Amino acid sequence: MVFFSVNYLPTIISSPNGAFSIKGRIGVGMSNKSIHFPHGILFGFGSRRHQFEIGIQGAVITGLADGDIFEFLHSDGKTARYSFSPTVGYRLISKKGFTFNVNMLVISAENASGIYHPIVGKSRELSPWFGVGLGYAF
Repeated sequence: MVFFSVNYLPTIISSPNGAFSIKGRIGVGMSNKSIHFPHGILFGFGSRRHQFEIGIQGAVITGLADGDIFEFLHSDGKTARYSFSPTVGYRLISKKGFTFNVNMLVISAENASGIYHPIVGKSRELSPWFGVGLGYAF
């Protein structure tokens, strides 16, 4: 399954030595059958070139079709949805501006078994996702 997004990730705050930064994220992406709009905030710790990142992100996912990669988020599937998840990762920024990052996020999805919980309704399960990103810092 193909899943990609193009993002703008400006640094909002950065310490003078680069040991701490806060970045915003906004973008647009596509899965195999839907368009999504990711956004979030990342907190970076480390140095100017190597940063450990933690953050929170969300995505508005347009109407889903049968077989869409995001269909697991909601069993009724066909309407626009919002996905919210924590993320953790590593970012490398080269001296020439090339960036590389790897991350893991955890998405809360409806339990495929359809088990019903008396307080929260259908039960939820956590689904880990992994990402790799390439970019340029300017």
